[in-house]
Order: sequence, then structure tokens, then C-alpha cells
Amino acid sequence: FLRQVQAQVMPNAATFGFEEVSHAVAEIGEQYGRWQNSECVGLHQTLLEHEEHPNTGRIRLGDFYGLAVNHGKFQFSESVSYLRQLGALDESEPSNLRVMIPNWIYGPNNCLASSGYYAVCCIDVCDGYMNKLERELGSHDASAEQLLQVVAALPDPAADLGGKNHTVSPALQHRLKEIAEHHDGRVPIHGRLFAQWMHHVHPRWCPYPHMSGTIAPRRAEEQEAVTGMKVSAQPDEIRQHMEQSEGRKSSAPTDGMCSSMWSMEEELVDSVAHEKAKTSRKHKSGVARAGRRGLFFASAIISMVMALAKLITKDTLMDSVGSGTGKKPAFACVDIGQTYAV
Repeated sequence: FLRQVQAQVMPNAATFGFEEVSHAVAEIGEQYGRWQNSECVGLHQTLLEHEEHPNTGRIRLGDFYGLAVNHGKFQFSESVSYLRQLGALDESEPSNLRVMIPNWIYGPNNCLASSGYYAVCCIDVCDGYMNKLERELGSHDASAEQLLQVVAALPDPAADLGGKNHTVSPALQHRLKEIAEHHDGRVPIHGRLFAQWMHHVHPRWCPYPHMSGTIAPRRAEEQEAVTGMKVSAQPDEIRQHMEQSEGRKSSAPTDGMCSSMWSMEEELVDSVAHEKAKTSRKHKSGVARAGRRGLFFASAIISMVMALAKLITKDTLMDSVGSGTGKKPAFACVDIGQTYAV
């Protein structure tokens, strides 16, 4: 990696001055994360190959440990308690624990070269997908129908890694409309509920969002310092879960959801801005309704005045005509149906 960077910034250089070395070091810092991410992609692909059911983003805990025991993949050996703290454990079926692949991949357990200022972690491809979604929408919220159209048109979050587009199931369409109803017809895209929906739409790439305070993800050394316990599972624990997984497999989901993990608990990145936008929409809607009501009342009053004027004009004309022989009407008029032109 260092040789590659050197060839980019100082090709064919035999000696290096301070400026050249500084430039090379800065470039190493810029490129190291993406270079290191190749290992993350490999781990991600390995887990997907052992997915419990296609496109669920979950691997049974016994199979997860099996990769370490039977295939020498030492990275897949965290204890149940540490996986729970990371937010990577699906416990919706207590008898069949599963590891949520994106939560495990993007967790601090896979961060390297960390310091008090930065950490080199696996690149979250769902973040890139959200960037595209934001550009398409041009707004912090949207209607359910608009979001369904945009999501259907966007490529898979990991299209360059072999991900394929798929149709949003009727169940997930209904869930999105529920979120919109929860927020008066608009879905805030920077909130927990939409992130949860994205997890079910793209369970292989988008992590499940836990409520704040329910998990405490830390790097392995930090977790051990806080708890005084090893983050790696003990051999007995690994063996127990591998034995429990033998011959046991949950039925594949049929409603388009990747798991029964769904709750209507919301958290917004900027709840104040969301409330201001909602209040502004209500104000504009109220002004529009008031304007329509004013127009209706004005139209009604004008109609009444015109009807009254026609009656008065008609009576005046008739009186003038019938007042005596040889007298001319007070006004010259032409009878056009029920309308009198004076």
C-alpha cells in the first residue's frame, strides 16, 4: 500500500524532501481507509454466503461461530454479551439467535488504527445510498409515494458489490405509509423509523437502528476495560450455540420483512427543525384554506347582490311600463331570458 502511494505522489523519485514526505503522509491518511475496507468487503461477503435465508441480512449464531471453528475465521468469535452491546444480535427468536450482518460489519469491533481523533472503520455503503436519496429528493422529508418512486429508481446500495435491485413488498409499502401517517403525511428521512424501514428494504447493507440508550457499542479493548471481561466467546459458549443450531432453522419470511424486529418508536436527528417544518406546512395550509373560505364567501355575497339587483331592476321596469298608455319606460331595456340589460 505504501509503495502504491509513493508511486502516485513521487513517481521515479530517488530522494525525498520534507515537503514530498509530508504530501505522501497526507495522501496515506486519505487513502488508507478505502484500502483497508477491502478486508471489510471480504468479511461481509463471507457472512452473506452463510445467510440463514436469502436477503435477510442475518446469519445464525451457531453458523457465525462455525466460521471461526471450522474455517479459521477468527474474527467471528465475539461473545453473546458483546454482540448484544454492539447491537448486532437479533433476539426476536430467543431459541434461534442470529447476528445482523450490517450491524456487525459497521460496528466499532471492526475499527482499526483508532485514536481520540479518528477511527478507520468499515465503510457503510448505506450512507452512500442515503446521499443519493437526499440528492434525488432535495428535501429532509417526503411523502410515502414519492419515496417509493425514488427508492425503486435508485440502484442497490451495493450495486458495485453485486447487489441487485428488488421490488418493495406490499408489507413494506404499508409500513412506509404508517410512518407517513405518524408524521402527518410526511416521512422524515433522518429519523429512526425511516432507517428501520431502510434496514428491511436492504437488510444486507443497511444496519438496524436501535433506540438510544439500549446498546453501548465500544471497541473491543474499551469493552474489556469497562466490563473487565473478554469480548471473545469461551469455547463452551461457542460449542453450546453450535450444537443448538444443528438442524434448527427458522422459516423464511413471506411478507417481505427480513425479521419481526419492528417498532414505531421514533428518534429524529433534528426534531426541532422537523417540528418547525411541520408547523410551517400547517400554517401555509391554514392560509390557503382561509383564502378559499374568503373567496367562497365573497362569491356568495356577489351572487346575492346580483340577484337582488336583478329583482329591483325588473320591478322598476315593469312599473314604468304599466304606468299608463303612451308612457315610455324609464329605461330602455332588452329582455334576454331572465337577464335585463339596461
